[in-house]
Amino acid sequence: QLSTVAEPVKTEVASTWRRGRLRFEEEPLSVVVASLNRYSNREIKLADASLADLKFTGTVFDDRVEDWLSGVQKVFPVKLKEAGENQVEIVPAR
Repeated sequence: QLSTVAEPVKTEVASTWRRGRLRFEEEPLSVVVASLNRYSNREIKLADASLADLKFTGTVFDDRVEDWLSGVQKVFPVKLKEAGENQVEIVPAR
């Protein structure tokens, strides 16, 4: 049987998108990438399934996705790989 648990909404987190900011708290990288793809000029892909569950906490400005891409390489053991004109892949930094 399924059940639900009501939890209070964090209004600061829920409303930041309206101000051009995307705020994430312990979100899987797969969720972050999916959200950022709505604002990115290029499609962002995770090249390896092992990266999907990495947890990200932070704020990303919707008009600065490229800055986030540069910074993600400093936070996680990943690097960027150009994958065509309109795509970039996040790959493990091995």
